[in-house]
Amino acid sequence: MAGTGGPGGTDRDGTVSDGAYSSGDRESTPSDAKTYLRGAQPTDADGIVRFTSIYPGWYRGRTVHIHLRVHLNKTTARTSQLYFDDGLSDEVFAAHSPYDGHPNRATRNANDGIYDATGLLKAGQSGGTVYAAVNLGITAK
Repeated sequence: MAGTGGPGGTDRDGTVSDGAYSSGDRESTPSDAKTYLRGAQPTDADGIVRFTSIYPGWYRGRTVHIHLRVHLNKTTARTSQLYFDDGLSDEVFAAHSPYDGHPNRATRNANDGIYDATGLLKAGQSGGTVYAAVNLGITAK
């Protein structure tokens, strides 16, 4: 299913970025339901970016994760993934719809072939909201 975005499809339609965030990179095609949460956001003057989103789900063969790309001077400087503690994911998935309707999450951080502990977010809950943070160091060339 070309152009559908997300797992099982392709997230690229071949349209080349106008350079607004990464010159020459192909841009993502949103899914019809716009559920894959693609987007770009610049940092503030201190190099900090904040965004509000939903807690990521999971799919067969992968642990809970978020994809990211960091761009410097309109070129890709880093592509990586960020991860949540399994215990936190278990709590969120047990207590909130629609996650509680999808039991039997088999892939956890330890048995995900891509997981890297350096991408583990510092996260916690307060009042039903999950807050997460990570510091990324990027060397400018």
